Amino acid sequence: MLRSIISPELELFRLCRCRNWVAVRQRAESHPVEATPSESALQGHCPTALSLAARLGAPREAIKALLGASFEQIEVVHRGSTLLIEALRHRASGEVLDTLLQAVLHHRATSRSNIDILGLRDELLGRTALHYMVERAKHAFESGTVNPSNWKLFQAMLHARPESVHALDSDGNTPLVLLLLLPRVQFVGYEFAIEEEIFRMVHSMVSASPWVASMSRLLPEPWHDARHAHSGMDGSPTPLYLAILHGRSVGVVDSLINANRKVGIDACAARISQYNEVPLHTAISTQASLAVVTRLLEESPSQVLETDSGGLSPVDWIWIRHVVDWKTESTPAMLVSRGRYIGSQFGDWHGEVSRSIIQEHNYADVPQPQRPALKEVTKNLLRLMEALLPVAAGNTSDTTFQNWSLLNAACAMPCPLAMVSLALDQSGPNALRTSDVAYQRLPLHWAASRLGFAGNYPLGYTRHLQRLVEPTAVPLLVVRYAPACAIPDGHGQLPVHIVIDSARRYRAAAHAYGSQNGQTLTTQEVDAMEDEALNVLVGTYPDSLEQRDGRSRLFPFQQAAVGPGARLNTVYCLLRLLPSLLNGEIDRDTMVM
Repeated sequence: MLRSIISPELELFRLCRCRNWVAVRQRAESHPVEATPSESALQGHCPTALSLAARLGAPREAIKALLGASFEQIEVVHRGSTLLIEALRHRASGEVLDTLLQAVLHHRATSRSNIDILGLRDELLGRTALHYMVERAKHAFESGTVNPSNWKLFQAMLHARPESVHALDSDGNTPLVLLLLLPRVQFVGYEFAIEEEIFRMVHSMVSASPWVASMSRLLPEPWHDARHAHSGMDGSPTPLYLAILHGRSVGVVDSLINANRKVGIDACAARISQYNEVPLHTAISTQASLAVVTRLLEESPSQVLETDSGGLSPVDWIWIRHVVDWKTESTPAMLVSRGRYIGSQFGDWHGEVSRSIIQEHNYADVPQPQRPALKEVTKNLLRLMEALLPVAAGNTSDTTFQNWSLLNAACAMPCPLAMVSLALDQSGPNALRTSDVAYQRLPLHWAASRLGFAGNYPLGYTRHLQRLVEPTAVPLLVVRYAPACAIPDGHGQLPVHIVIDSARRYRAAAHAYGSQNGQTLTTQEVDAMEDEALNVLVGTYPDSLEQRDGRSRLFPFQQAAVGPGARLNTVYCLLRLLPSLLNGEIDRDTMVM
């Protein structure tokens, strides 16, 4: 039988394990040879005295003494981790980390060794020292503190090796992504300081390399196979998506947008999740600040019209967000973005909240203690409407006109009737009498062009689609300002003519697309909305039946009979209201198809 001979432990190591740091310092000064790495330590099989002391929380004086006894310990790799990574993983003090970092930089400047200590990764998670420095800062943020030494160490590491910002760990995360994955901080009084520190770190990383802002987070895979993150826009979560999802400040969002622009990428137009979202979808559904929403719109106004996998636009999501916030009282607010789970009860909530707003008794049935919170929820909806609706209307118009009023935009865009009612209350009575500059249209003209609103909402875990249909906003506006029924727009069209044109257009679209687009009105929905709008308009201003359309020069009944989407029932109903039109003389040019 072979004898196993165990070498006795050196006194310096025994003192380190006992955490007798005063004795460690004295022993290192009196017996420096004990700090010299053994052959086994150089091969990575056992720790050095310095790495053992760093893991066990040695103070700065002991670390300095051990470095002075044997400086070559600084480049020894134990268990696949460098000395600096070991100290970071075991949360050494800022003074110790600063001492070790200075030693690493001195070693790089003076040694002929090819070992890049700052660039080495550990075998456990495939992370560099910069990854662990970010994790150290995140741990401080999660406890509600901002440590100035962390910022200085982070700056020094980033300046010493800027290439580390591109390094991927075993989960495919760069240091930037790790930082952005920090959940929203809920420490009252510390939020601003923490977000300011996060902004400084993000800004430093994207300044060192703008490309890192476009690197998508990869799916988990062994780090040695993850050679490069990709900048493709295929639904992978981008740094901008993670920043919005986790409630980062507008400064962070702005830095990421600017960095993407420097490398020629429009980050705001990218599809950033498996739900086919653009950043504005995520910002709305996760209750990002108004400043973040405004910044996204400034960078890419067209994203306000983009639809996600459920066919919902950001305008749809501001209403969904409002209904959920109205009916739930969770703190923080319930997020509806991560799983696209709106809730099977959303249809009932939608009807209840809509009735409360339209019937102008918003808080009548609400207990007094809850009213301030609901008023704030309504204010948030109005702020988002003022930010999104004019931009959306400007991007759908066929002119470069952008100066849309809130009421005109709400009437022109497909949005719930309650949002039109809120815009009406917010704008005041004069807005009903004020036409826009480009089209000379009143709000009633725009409501006539849109007819009503319908959409499919993915409800519940089964992703069941529920169809929500709302009537036209025409009756709501006519009650407030009836004379608008007799006022033509810039093309000489009365609201009656606009309703007929719009109904024909929607019917033609329904025939063309069928059920392929869930947000398109069906022919039955168009017919019902057209009938309701015409009944109100003709009942308020009967003479409109005798007025020719400013574009086609046709009477309303003729206008309803020509072109794609024509409907015989509309022609019949209009003639029944005024049959004398057939007894009179009609010009031949009005009969041209």
